[in-house]
Amino acid sequence: MKIGILTIGNELMNGRIADTNASFIAREANQQGWSVEAIMSVGDDFAAIKNRLDYLLAMTDAVICSGGLGPTADDITTEAIAQAFGLPLYTDENVLNFIKEIFTKFNFRWMENNAKQAMFPEGAEVIPNARGTAPGFCLPVKEKFIFVIPGVPAEAKLMITNGVIPLLRKHFPQDELYIIKQTIRTFGLSEAAVDNRVKDIDFNSLGVSIGFYPVFPENHIVLIAQNQNREDAQKNLQKALDDVSSR
Repeated sequence: MKIGILTIGNELMNGRIADTNASFIAREANQQGWSVEAIMSVGDDFAAIKNRLDYLLAMTDAVICSGGLGPTADDITTEAIAQAFGLPLYTDENVLNFIKEIFTKFNFRWMENNAKQAMFPEGAEVIPNARGTAPGFCLPVKEKFIFVIPGVPAEAKLMITNGVIPLLRKHFPQDELYIIKQTIRTFGLSEAAVDNRVKDIDFNSLGVSIGFYPVFPENHIVLIAQNQNREDAQKNLQKALDDVSSR
């Protein structure tokens, strides 16, 4: 499966906060055996959000978006996505009541703009948020999917793990793979020297990917085997390990 990642917010574009969501989503996607085709960021702008979504959907099966689900005027992600695909917005009364209960529980003053967080594009499936007031959603678009979650990292991480990944597995069951990793730590060799020693190994034929990561004073080699059969994944990884170790 091919995944695109789009993080949304003016605060990302002006450098006020670091984009930790994109790296987390990419790691989680790779651990599932999915390919991250592109990672992009965009400000809170209707035309720009549509442009980036069109670009990412053209090359992927699903796009995961984070940010712009709050109650303020610059939180436009839901409206921008609905507008981009000509969909009306609707208010989910169950979500609205849930948000109001949170405000009552913590004695927060209710403002009408908070109701914005209970609005979704027609056809969207709500993704619950156990750590905040803004749920996310999954929207099917032309046999592809757009997933939208809040930008708050603690909320985003939980919703990726408990919401987005299970839904992706549900919609793309044929893409489920067994993923096995192994790290080999080397010492006394440069990154280039390590690469030169293993350059003749045909990792692709084994269904194994290789990555080089300098961790001074060591160089780490990370091997990742992917296969629909667990035993084959383990066998291929062991073959790659033996080939690397022999050099």
